Amino acid sequence: MLFSDKNPRSWDKLSAYINSPMISLILKDLNQKTLGVTKLPKPIIIDIPIGRKEKYSEFILNSQEDNFIRLKVKQPANMFYMLKLMTDGPQYNISVKIAIEFHKQVSLSDAENGTLISNAHIAFLKEPGKKSLYWSLGVIINDRSDGNISQNISVRISSTAINCRYWNNTIGKWLPEGCKVAPVSSSETLECECDHLTDFAGGVFVLPNIVDPFQDALLFLTFFDNPVVVTVVILVWLIYFLGLYRARQADRKDSNFDGIVTPFPSDPSDPFKYVMCIVTGWRYEARTTANVSCYIKGNNGQSARHCLSRTSSPQVLFTSGGEDWFLITSSYDIGDMVNVIVWHDNSGSSPSWFLSRIIIQDVQTKKVFNFYYDNWLGIQSGTAKVCLSIKSGYELKQQFFLRTSQDLRRGHLWISIISKPPCSNFTRVQRLSCALSLLLCTMLSCLMFHGIPTDETISSDVASIQFEFSLKDFIIGLQSSIIMFPINFAIIELFVRSKTKQLHKERYMEIGVNRPTTSDEKGSDKKDNEIVAVKRWMFPWWVIYIAWTTTILTSLVSSYFVMLYGLKYGYYESLNWLVSFLTAFVDDVFLMEPISVVFFAMLFTFILKREIKIDSAPALIVHKPEKNNTLLQKRSNTKSIIPGHASKKDLRKAKQELDLKEKIQTNLQDIILYVFFTFMLLFVVHNHRPVEKCFMQSQDINNIFIQNTLEHVKTRGDIWTYINESVIPPLSRTIPYDMSKKIPENDFLLIGKFRLRQIRVKRDSCKFPDKLRKLFGLDHLGMECTSTLNMVNDDNDNYNKSWQIQSQLVTPTDEWSFQHAWDLESVPYLGERAIYGGGGYLVDMNTGPSSILKISELMLKSWIDTRTRVFFIEFVLYNPNVNMYSSVMIVFEYSSPGTLTTSFQIYTTPLSHYSTSKEITSLVFEIVFFLLTIFVSYIEIKKIRLVGLKTYFKRFWNKLSMLMLILCYTSMAIFIERFRMITHIIRQYRSDGKDSYINFSLAILWDCILFYILAFLTVITMIKLLKLLMLNQKLKYLFSMMEHVKKPLKYFFFIYVISLLAFACCGHLLFGASLAGYRSFGDSLMVLIECTFRIVNYNQYIEFHPELGPLFILLFIFIFVFGLMNMFTVIVMNAQKSLRQKGVKHDDQLTLMIKYFVHSIRRMFR
Repeated sequence: MLFSDKNPRSWDKLSAYINSPMISLILKDLNQKTLGVTKLPKPIIIDIPIGRKEKYSEFILNSQEDNFIRLKVKQPANMFYMLKLMTDGPQYNISVKIAIEFHKQVSLSDAENGTLISNAHIAFLKEPGKKSLYWSLGVIINDRSDGNISQNISVRISSTAINCRYWNNTIGKWLPEGCKVAPVSSSETLECECDHLTDFAGGVFVLPNIVDPFQDALLFLTFFDNPVVVTVVILVWLIYFLGLYRARQADRKDSNFDGIVTPFPSDPSDPFKYVMCIVTGWRYEARTTANVSCYIKGNNGQSARHCLSRTSSPQVLFTSGGEDWFLITSSYDIGDMVNVIVWHDNSGSSPSWFLSRIIIQDVQTKKVFNFYYDNWLGIQSGTAKVCLSIKSGYELKQQFFLRTSQDLRRGHLWISIISKPPCSNFTRVQRLSCALSLLLCTMLSCLMFHGIPTDETISSDVASIQFEFSLKDFIIGLQSSIIMFPINFAIIELFVRSKTKQLHKERYMEIGVNRPTTSDEKGSDKKDNEIVAVKRWMFPWWVIYIAWTTTILTSLVSSYFVMLYGLKYGYYESLNWLVSFLTAFVDDVFLMEPISVVFFAMLFTFILKREIKIDSAPALIVHKPEKNNTLLQKRSNTKSIIPGHASKKDLRKAKQELDLKEKIQTNLQDIILYVFFTFMLLFVVHNHRPVEKCFMQSQDINNIFIQNTLEHVKTRGDIWTYINESVIPPLSRTIPYDMSKKIPENDFLLIGKFRLRQIRVKRDSCKFPDKLRKLFGLDHLGMECTSTLNMVNDDNDNYNKSWQIQSQLVTPTDEWSFQHAWDLESVPYLGERAIYGGGGYLVDMNTGPSSILKISELMLKSWIDTRTRVFFIEFVLYNPNVNMYSSVMIVFEYSSPGTLTTSFQIYTTPLSHYSTSKEITSLVFEIVFFLLTIFVSYIEIKKIRLVGLKTYFKRFWNKLSMLMLILCYTSMAIFIERFRMITHIIRQYRSDGKDSYINFSLAILWDCILFYILAFLTVITMIKLLKLLMLNQKLKYLFSMMEHVKKPLKYFFFIYVISLLAFACCGHLLFGASLAGYRSFGDSLMVLIECTFRIVNYNQYIEFHPELGPLFILLFIFIFVFGLMNMFTVIVMNAQKSLRQKGVKHDDQLTLMIKYFVHSIRRMFR
């Protein structure tokens, strides 16, 4: 008997019907052979504990009024339906009747003629059907007494869907045939009646008791049964109202940007007028606080110098993404534009300015001139030049990018809520309302495609476990976004093309335009006032009310129907709808609208070749100069001088301050980024290998198979005894087994079979010397010479039931045939004596009595003999309690003289396959780590493009960053390969089951490499983070000193390594034959490194040789402790002295960083 609190076979899709523990019942004979038990005449009763309390829905009925209630319950397909009812009616002498129908709706008369409930508790069980059914329940109460006393009666109803299933080993699925649910089952205990023995499990799912109202509006009473749709709609409206408040505030600010401003010294009464639009780039801190000035050069002359920042208008100019309109006047005709000279005086807190382009229209001739720049004007451009000449020009590529950027900010509904041009009449509130209407209409269209649920709808509570995204949801979302596009486009056009009411005349004036007179017009006093903006057909101003009414009604009606019909869905269907809705939303925001913007930009730029027009210009009105305007008087008195550009000295000082600010800002951003990156890396690494759990599981396996048993193996016969007594019995007690014994083996499941494998050397792999062979008569004794294992003498021949007779078969068939590592998908093993390949002669065995017979056969035929150089026992264990695998390899190595050396390797790892909620959470963190790696790569690529590849790799920390990224991408590639291999192995186990050995060696090799790479990556990341945190003087001084002694330390370590290698060779030659620590060159090297810090077991040197041993140690101490260590101390002290003489200054970056951080926070809430 086996009890598992989790379903160990969760890969089957039918596991969605299981939420209970698993109980395995298997009958074995005296030889531990499994007996098949099927079709019993009397079923076996299995009690499976669920551990949940019964969930009841309570309804209060009154004996005088409101004495009837009707419920609707859905019975899922292939599941039993159990109804339990509890009431206190009988104790108050009140009759309670119930009627149950599945083919029609229960009426009041049906309930009055229903079954009388005589007890306070009843239960009803219905057999499963192939399709889902809706049961209609009616409960009515009546007072048996003649009194008119009103009494409240409690009726508590529990509806559950229950099923019992067994595991079919043949097809690998959970099936319900042969198992029934007993009537005594409940949410606490599931009782199954089955006619066979195998693995059993089941599921108990609470069904919602939905009140079947007389009107659809009463469906809102069932909100808590399925709150997904209603919650989403409510959340959308809450976000809308919050956004409405912010949008209204922004629209009020835009009211200051409602006209063309007249800079000093322009005068609207001048005869020649030019409308200038200056576009500030849409970048972070692209605005400027400096005083911007300019003048225009034409082929007939130039205009006066104008200070654009000094106007009588109260609006704020030159904001990020802003379009500022100016009226430049002249007393004479300048002619066609040639140049525009722009500069600023570098004043204010943020003087740098990102100028995108300038568009000038000659009001007289209607000609438009475009001037492109798209660069910083100020110290951020890397130069001290702030007075620039921008030449007029027209390039298709520039036009395309400018038009695309402009249309995305203006025409994209969602983006334009933030980036709306201040002069646009389509306000942010209107845009946000249109976005709400579009969103809710998309929800409704998704419901339309999904359809209202019918009686055949799958149970939501069962199907929610296997929820997944499908192509159908994507197609529904795409269709919904396409259908809703024209509807909302019409609403948007109503807003855009509606005229606004006329403004107050006292604040504005129209611009008079003097057109060049011709001979026909001479003598005529007619003077035309013309409009510069592109003319479009517009609706009357009252159409705006139709647009608002349409938007509000569309939103309200869509919200009502979405919530109403969304309540008819189950939880699973609601999630499907939510996926389709989110898909439609993403399609509209990131696919449909951007594609349409790019398409029209390409059409107008490359095909029609139209320049960007001034189609969003404000009305051609400017602020009237008031007689008592103090601002105008101040301008005329104190601002008659146009400010020039900043001096070189001021720019140099500002550049230094900016460089310091950027350095602090970059350091702070790097610290935040690397702290978050390090946190995610540590989480991924520790989740990849829970070290404590792996150690505990490996320790348990060690106690079962290794401890107090392996050390007694000395001969070949002991190996067979060890297998029969210490390997096969514990493996046979793994899952499934009698859990009542509560032994450690019960926690593990043997994956497939266990394997015995050996690697041999060829016959006569070496030869005895002729003189010795004749002297000792070795030929007469029948002795053969066997050498150590190497690639030359490795035996790979096939044999026929004995090592004496070779076989001519090419295809390996049994344990006497050699199989290559490539075919076995195995990896080499680093042993105590040699490196062994992954191939060899092998036999796979079960843990039953047949394995003992096979072991006896191999022992009689001397399968392990003098030519065996290594013997492996391999098996894989799985612990379902902690979801971890352990690959166990027990190794027996033979030397040429016949000495036996034992060792073992237990490698425990989760080998995650993302089957639990915790593993899904880990997957989310791994995806975030992947995105962070891409972001860090982007930053490093920007550095390389900025400074160049050669200069970038001159710095040590840049090399370290690049190594860190290489390790990140390498670990990702290995992780993907490991995941692919694990998926393949698990599929193989599902198909073959226990009929073959499941080889995890390749997956474990990749997992081991991945773990080492992640460990090394963690060290490098921590060093990088430590460097970024060099905020105090001592830590920075230490790194400065290390940088100073870099070259002397290279020579020191070279001398240290050469000396250490020399002593290691000497120690190996002197003591290798007698002392265990010097038996190999590598061991000698490790012993001497340890002797650098302390002398271990000095007596062994004296015992080996009283004079030579102490002399060797004394010479080693003199050279390393008194020589090399003092040399290292002198190098460090000399570096410290040099740094003091140079007077290295320590910038208090911590104080500057804190000040910058506080300043940024204050500016954020300003």
